[in-house]
Amino acid sequence: MFPQRLASAVVVAFASFGVAHAQDVVASAQPTDLSELSLEELLNVEVVVTSASRHEQSLMNTPAAIFVISAEDIQRSGLTELPEVLRLAPGVDVARLDSSRWAVSIRGFNEQFATKLLVLVDGRSVYTPLFSGVFWDMLDMPLEEIERIEVIRGPGAALWGANAVNGIINIITKSASQTTGAFVSATAGDQDRFLGYARQGAASEHGHWRVWTRWADRGPTGDPAGGDHDDAWHHARFGFRSDFEVGARDAWTLEGDGYAGEIDSPLTAAAPPPQYTTSATDRIDVWGANVQSRWTRTLGERDELSLQAYVDVEDRNQSLFVERRATLGVDFQRRVPLSERQDLTWGAALRVSHSAIEDTFVLAYRDNDRTDALFGAFVQDEVTLVPDRWILTAGTKVEQADQSGFNVQPNLRLLYTPSERQSWWCAVSHAVRTPSQSEQDVELVSSITPGAPDQSVVFFGDRDVDPETVDALELGYRARPSERVTLDATLFLNHYRDMIEFGLGTPFFDGTQIIVPLRARNAASADAYGAELVADWVPIDDTHLSLAWSLEKLQVDTSDSTTPNPGEAEGRAPESQWRLRLQHDFDAKLRGEATLWRVDQLATDAIPAYWRLDCGLQYRAGAERSFGVGVQNIFHDGESEFGPSLFNPTSEVRTAFYLRMAWSF
Repeated sequence: MFPQRLASAVVVAFASFGVAHAQDVVASAQPTDLSELSLEELLNVEVVVTSASRHEQSLMNTPAAIFVISAEDIQRSGLTELPEVLRLAPGVDVARLDSSRWAVSIRGFNEQFATKLLVLVDGRSVYTPLFSGVFWDMLDMPLEEIERIEVIRGPGAALWGANAVNGIINIITKSASQTTGAFVSATAGDQDRFLGYARQGAASEHGHWRVWTRWADRGPTGDPAGGDHDDAWHHARFGFRSDFEVGARDAWTLEGDGYAGEIDSPLTAAAPPPQYTTSATDRIDVWGANVQSRWTRTLGERDELSLQAYVDVEDRNQSLFVERRATLGVDFQRRVPLSERQDLTWGAALRVSHSAIEDTFVLAYRDNDRTDALFGAFVQDEVTLVPDRWILTAGTKVEQADQSGFNVQPNLRLLYTPSERQSWWCAVSHAVRTPSQSEQDVELVSSITPGAPDQSVVFFGDRDVDPETVDALELGYRARPSERVTLDATLFLNHYRDMIEFGLGTPFFDGTQIIVPLRARNAASADAYGAELVADWVPIDDTHLSLAWSLEKLQVDTSDSTTPNPGEAEGRAPESQWRLRLQHDFDAKLRGEATLWRVDQLATDAIPAYWRLDCGLQYRAGAERSFGVGVQNIFHDGESEFGPSLFNPTSEVRTAFYLRMAWSF
């Protein structure tokens, strides 16, 4: 009954405060259809972001390591899945585990259940408290819906709260005014066997609306033995969005989507004696839906307030466990100018998440019916010390979590702009990662060794574990030496404390078997440092070159560690990677793209360094029709990007071909 009561509460909340304005703020000089611009004009478009300060500001004047992946970038790239698109951003570690599973992180600590990255959709958190990460298969949204993706590298907890430790990914969808008329696209290939998307939008008396639907049928990855993995999957998704203006001051948005799908995944897990181990194809059934509302009232220049609420329900049914989760979130924000040189932004947020879990032989939880509440308030003061030169931003967020207590996460940033074409910035931050439900409550049977007696290795959660923390120092520089060249560079240094690990405990007898326990505990500390660089150059009007490079070094202090694999996090992310992207417009109708990646080795799982090349051609037959053809993963056919997980074997990424057609009318 909890999901029904939660949904009813949200409906009442919506009726109380209306619906809200989207975060997809675009510079007023920027046209709706960026595809109409030349490559040089695209480079000169002023990029406006919102995630770094929770209000719009130009990228040049943002004191944070932030990279924007635009809708035009996504469309030109030919990429078909959200994690693939994130490869375009520097400092983001992306590795494909199989057809539906990914390891995605920022600045290291990569794994399937990466815990130091906060992912948002229009400001709505999509991370699950079950393991403090993201189920990427449940976030397989149509890329045609995305206006831009703002990728923040580094802590953002002073504004967004717990779990924004190493970075934030905010996926901002298109406003309904950008999607009037009908649009249909179809993609067919060997990896993505079929992707179909249809959208209808129109104007109304006070605004705009749209509805859309998408069907995805994705094929299997490769098996090391030379065959197919049993990891194909398919799902259907639908959604809607409406944006309205009420009078001169009020704007609101109501949006939502739902999905249902079926995922195959090879599975190897412990089993009761005398079987001990089972290997099979796990059939995973998933479904979910969310509704989100945002209201904004503009009171004057730099003076506004907003209120946002959402409800998110999801269901995941697989052989290892069954989880049903319902989440309610409410977020209030107020921005007010204290003077011509000072802006104050403050707000508060509440997130309540309830999960109901069914145990299995392998995976059980101490509390199968658990509710987690996280309440927080933040304040940020932005002061112009010297007009057009120095801006100081200071802020903090305080939070109270049910299971981990009270946390304070401060931040201090300084921006120096010696000229309109360059800026320097530095930041000092403290962020917290709250323990996940699994780290506190799990009882997981990893393996059973036959003997007299049998020996079982079991992971145990512990509610006494403390939150992980990070102290971060960043220095950045942006410059525009000419109209055809832009540069963006960042250096960072992080220190992590109280990192949670599952350490080896004292074996004990349990009935007729010996239990070898691995218990959650705070033990390790770590230091990380690195650099990131992005350079864009338009040598001639119809050609654009973009280079992104990142370096990250991680050193884990294992002196107090009792885990069987101390320091394995050091080799779970590439120390260096770079991306070279070439875009060329042959004429007004035909354009091409080629992107080359080089990713360093992963020492922990002995994954060698690899090269990857994507190429594509697109032909625009007028304003209504376009056709595309491309190939992905050249040089990378039959290779693994990540090692096996606890239950799933490794798979091999294949070269993939696709053909795409799109119509608008």
